[in-house]
Amino acid sequence: LTTVLMQGTDIAGLEVTLERGNGQLLLGVPNPDGRKSSVRSEHQSVSAAVDGAERGRARLSDVPALVVSRPLLYRDLWISASIPLDSALSKWRFDRNVLLIAALLFITLLLATGGFAVNYLRSIAAARLAIAQSKMTLDQALESMVSGFMLLDAQQRVVQWNRRFLEIFPWMAGSLAVGLPFRQVLQTASLYQLPTATDAERAQWVEQRLLAQKEPAVVPLEQILANGEHIEITERTTPEAGTVITFHDVSAIRKASAEIETLAFYDALTGLPNRRLLLDRLKQAITAAERTGQWGALLFLDLDNFKLVNDTMGHEVGDKLLEQVAQRLSACVRDADTVARLGGDEFVVMLKDLTNDKVQAAQIAKRIGQEMLRALDQPYLLNDQPYRSTSSLGATLFAAEEHNAGELLKQADIAMYQVKAQRGNALCFFDPQMQAAISDRAQLEVDLRNALVKDEFELYYQPQYAASGGIVGAEALLRWRHPLRGLLAPGAFIMVAEESELIVTMGAWVLRTACQQLAAWQGDAQLRALQLSVNVSARQFHQSDFVQTVTEIVQATGIAPHLLKLELTESLMLDKVDDCITKMGQLKETGLRFSLDDFGTGYSSLAYLTRLPLDQLKIDQSFVRNLGVRHSDGLIVQTIVGMAASLELEVIAEGVETEAQKELLAQYGCSLYQGYLFARPAPVAQLEALVAAR
Repeated sequence: LTTVLMQGTDIAGLEVTLERGNGQLLLGVPNPDGRKSSVRSEHQSVSAAVDGAERGRARLSDVPALVVSRPLLYRDLWISASIPLDSALSKWRFDRNVLLIAALLFITLLLATGGFAVNYLRSIAAARLAIAQSKMTLDQALESMVSGFMLLDAQQRVVQWNRRFLEIFPWMAGSLAVGLPFRQVLQTASLYQLPTATDAERAQWVEQRLLAQKEPAVVPLEQILANGEHIEITERTTPEAGTVITFHDVSAIRKASAEIETLAFYDALTGLPNRRLLLDRLKQAITAAERTGQWGALLFLDLDNFKLVNDTMGHEVGDKLLEQVAQRLSACVRDADTVARLGGDEFVVMLKDLTNDKVQAAQIAKRIGQEMLRALDQPYLLNDQPYRSTSSLGATLFAAEEHNAGELLKQADIAMYQVKAQRGNALCFFDPQMQAAISDRAQLEVDLRNALVKDEFELYYQPQYAASGGIVGAEALLRWRHPLRGLLAPGAFIMVAEESELIVTMGAWVLRTACQQLAAWQGDAQLRALQLSVNVSARQFHQSDFVQTVTEIVQATGIAPHLLKLELTESLMLDKVDDCITKMGQLKETGLRFSLDDFGTGYSSLAYLTRLPLDQLKIDQSFVRNLGVRHSDGLIVQTIVGMAASLELEVIAEGVETEAQKELLAQYGCSLYQGYLFARPAPVAQLEALVAAR
């Protein structure tokens, strides 16, 4: 029985008892305390739960336990097995604890993972929210920019723009779209920026704009819109190879800059440059004059009795007078010149790039100054009342000499006060010698006008000889028998005549007198065959009625037209060649002949030489003078003679002074001569005597 009862003793804490139904303990394992002879009888309750153990008291240790009792075949014998709860549950508690710990760890891990995931999702959500807020802020910032904005991608396509861009370029509102090539944006802009341009000009404008974009400028580009607004364009490259373009309206800045410049450099009343700007421009003009050799002039002008206007009519009326004076002065000069107001009633006019000749520059300055004086002498309208005012004008010249701007102003000011001392309304140069030269020239012009009226001009004649020694004709040369200076050659007065346009009247007089002389020779058998050459100036030839004038003179005098030869210079025909050919052709039809004077000294061109209806070439005396001295001049003369023969033209040499020159000319084939070797220019009586002697 003990062996049977000991089965399963490997179960920790197992207690097995054999007992009677009344609780008498018969046997217990493990061996109980000897004093214990009975156990609690719970067979009825235990037997009721034969299918499983119930909680109760252990039979031996009397501790809480799981108890199972079963009856034996023997009557009133029971076997009971009990395991203390502590023993029965010890492994379960361990497993439970392990499971709890594992579950706790899993839950902890799950919570940590969940927390991390939640935190990650929250971070993503926060980042997305921050990005959205940043984008919203950026969009708001872009929309609130005072500058226009456009973003292009790496392919130069439109990505984004702001409202201000469309305000600056409203014509882009209907055509702008994401992905639109920037070239098309420029093409649309060119239609509004260049409304009158051709398609080729617009395409060129687009290409220049794209080229400027490829080459980042050191300073921003500036574009002036058709409405006059100034737009500053700044371009920056993005990290993605795109382009950020900002368009800033700088019209107000430019206007403010212009106003600042106006206040700093211009007179507030007249709008003319003030002293500061005048001195700056004068320094630049002096530097340029020193480099080019072109003479300039400085005219210092002061209104006569201007204080009287302010005192009697008020300063407002005086200001109106100054404004009108400024307008009249500006109308008398070129755009390249400068009219400035120094203050009060003092004005300065700077004339630059007049000419390389000092005397001629002074003459031009004088003419402009006199034009100013005449303009300022015209009546002004002040408070609906006419008012006349005169001015005093001082002048000085500057060019390739060292000058100081302040000194030039001082010189012109001194000259002006010299005029003031002589009661004003005149012009005076600072340089006494120049003033004397100008005065002489002015007097010469007056004397020339009087000479035409008083018939002080004469014609001298220099005969022209053939190789045989006979006189074939003569050249009519102008002389002036001045009442004080005696007989004057053209070199003493012809330039003044050219500048004053008196040359036209004088040329007509020479032509008429020469034709009258030809007509007088028609009744003389010895003189009727003489040809007469007359020089024609460029200004005279280019007169619109030149052909008519010549024709009328020829018809009025009744001469044989083929005896009159008009001498023209090469420089005369360089200007308006077709017009020259037309006029010469018209006169050629009447029978007149033409000679090309001073041939070889100008810019001869066979292209037009073959088109001109010429009859004669005249070798210039500068080549004849050096015959036998310079080999090159001999070659030139031979070339001219040969060319004349090829063109079937006569050739005559002027300035023949030695027999050696004549012999060389004869060797080269020249058969007509004119020069001191044969005769000097003389009155007609001497020419007639020479012909008679021959």
